[in-house]
This record gives sequence, C-alpha cells and structure tokens, in this order.
Amino acid sequence: WAPIGTTGNANARLLAADPDTRIRFIPNAGFKGLVKIAFVAWDQTAGVNGGILAAGTRGGSTAFSAVYEYADLNVTNAAPVLNAAGTPTFDGVSVNVLDVNNPGTLVSDLISRMGPAGGITDADPGALQGIAIIGLTGTTNGNWQFTIDNGTTWAPIGTTGNANARLLAADPDTRIRFIPNAGFKGLVKIAFVAWDQTAGVNGGILAAGTRGGSTAFSSVYEYADLNVTNAAPVLNNAGAPTFDAIQMDVVDSSNAGTLISDLIARMGPAGGITDADPGALQGIAIVGLTGVANGTWQYTIDGGANWAAIGTTGNSNARLLASDPDTRIRYVPNPGYSGQEKIAFVAWDRTAGVNGGILATGTRGGSTAFSLDWEYAALDILFSGPPLI
Repeated sequence: WAPIGTTGNANARLLAADPDTRIRFIPNAGFKGLVKIAFVAWDQTAGVNGGILAAGTRGGSTAFSAVYEYADLNVTNAAPVLNAAGTPTFDGVSVNVLDVNNPGTLVSDLISRMGPAGGITDADPGALQGIAIIGLTGTTNGNWQFTIDNGTTWAPIGTTGNANARLLAADPDTRIRFIPNAGFKGLVKIAFVAWDQTAGVNGGILAAGTRGGSTAFSSVYEYADLNVTNAAPVLNNAGAPTFDAIQMDVVDSSNAGTLISDLIARMGPAGGITDADPGALQGIAIVGLTGVANGTWQYTIDGGANWAAIGTTGNSNARLLASDPDTRIRYVPNPGYSGQEKIAFVAWDRTAGVNGGILATGTRGGSTAFSLDWEYAALDILFSGPPLI
C-alpha cells in the first residue's frame, strides 16, 4: 500500500479498474464520520496505473472525462456497551487526607474494577475506552478533581450531567480524586457512562444525552463509590487533667473558664489524645457532670462573648466542644459553695456533629468520631471566706 498523497487537476492519481487495484482509508484512532474522493474517468491511454498525471485538460481526445464525480466512505462506530452488574470503587481516602497523599484512582483501574460481573465492551476492533461523568454526589462535602497528566496538574470536574459530561480516558495518566472537606467522612459517588473516545477530547466536556447506536456513549450508566474513612481518636486516661481553679463566689467577669485545648494538653505527659488520621482535629464530648446541684457548667464557642449551659449530658446526649482558640468551659458555683467538681468526657475528632452541639456517643471507637475510653477533669472551687479568729 502507498499513500494517495496530495491530488488536484495538476497531479491526479491514476488508478486502473482491474482485479488488483484498490483504495482504502486508514482513519485516525477514534475517528468516525464521512470522507470522500473526487475523481474523473481515466481510459488508461496516458499515464500508468498508480502514477501521477495532470488532468486539467479533459474531454475530447484526452484520457479523462470532462465530468467529475464524488465517492463517499463512511467510518462507522458502534457505541460501547456498559454492563452495570458490577460494583466499581475508587481507592479509599482517610478523613483530612493531605493533597500530596491523595493520588486518586486511574480511570483504567476504575473500569477494570467493574468486573467480573460488569464491565465495558465494544464491537469495534481496537476500540478505546474511557468514561463520561454525568453525575456527582458529595459536592457539599468536598471537591472532585481530575488529572490527565498523572497528577502534575489537577482541575475540578465541575458540574456534570447529560448536557455537560466530563470525558476521561482510560490511559496511564488520567485519574480522579475526591478532596474531602475537613472532618468529612462517608460515601460519595460518581455516575458515568462508557465513552469510546470517538467524539470529544480527554478532559473535555460534551453532551451525552444521546447515547447508544453509533454514538460515543453507552446507553447504560454505572455508579462508582469512594469511601472517606475515619479512625476514631484514642484517649489515654493515665493523666489527671484539671481546669483552672476559681474562687468561691467568683463574679462572671473574672470567670473566664478553661480552653478545651488547654484541658487536653493537661492530660499529658502520662495521658492524652492521639489519632491515626493525618491532620485530625481534636475536641471532647462531655458524657457526665458533677456539681449540678451546687452550680452551673457553661461553655462558650466565641471566646466568652456568649455563654450557654452545658445541660444534662450522657451517652445519648453528649455536649461536643472543639479544641480551638474560642471554645471554653467554666463552672459558675452557687453563692458560698466551695469544693471540687468534675466532668467526664471522651475524645471527639469532629468528623460528626458540630462544635457546641449535642450528639449520641454510645457507639465509640472503630470508625466513629469518639474514643472508646473516657477521662475525668477536675475543677477546684477555692474557699475564700473570712479568716477564722
């Protein structure tokens, strides 16, 4: 075989009608559509089969017809077929994962994980594979991103649907990842159809509302799940944390309370809170109080501008308080009361609930937001009565 090359009236390619002379078109990878040639008749009285000859003068006694014709060639496509009987999954990520530790999942791996029950097939020989994302969940809990250069640059997948599907090829460089918001854990997913790369470009956007037949998209869609996992915090209760002591009959303006972060720090060096998750946040969940008959436990989450009662607490209604610069606890004793009161708490990694809120903590450890073990923290109300005579 030889290329026909550039042709025109000045350089027509001569081809004989015989048992051995053929024309073919070699489409580029993924191309489908109509191509054509323009030709005149040639009676082989000038030039040679396979040769080049000027054909600008035609008709009369020349070797060429005066009239020309077109011949069409249609490069057809069969849409890929997606079998949605599988359960493809992304590589899981940890809560608060750093971008540098989140390489995502290859689109090719995602497709291979559709099997053995499901998968993508194509009747066209040598068909390319890819996916077109037509839906996303988790957009309020983080950001979906893609790369087509193996992680050198990442871009948001953005809003997707049948009118604006994100096209991603199954190749060594195209990946998808999810960047969870701080503290988020749970399941997110994408919806996709198969894409054979015969329309659109890798990383681009294309309407995928018309599918099957000779289109680039499968009729059937599939879901792929990504699980953002959490490891519960671990509380070591070998310490003896304490609140800042207060005087009997202390006035509110002099009762600033104790930062949650300071309370946690005072669990050391013998005890403390650790977490296997990178960048894990800290806090406590109060599951018990003493001294409710002798005063009121209060908390603030705005640095003391506003205080609220901690209220009744337990495993079914723990008070959540974050370790941050603005969250404090204080005890407001009844007039004339002195003594020691305490709270019982578990560690809280802030992957469930909100600062200042209430949440059940009966189930702890494992992948929950709460430590299995609990600790006590004591607060002394110092006697400050008149001296004895």
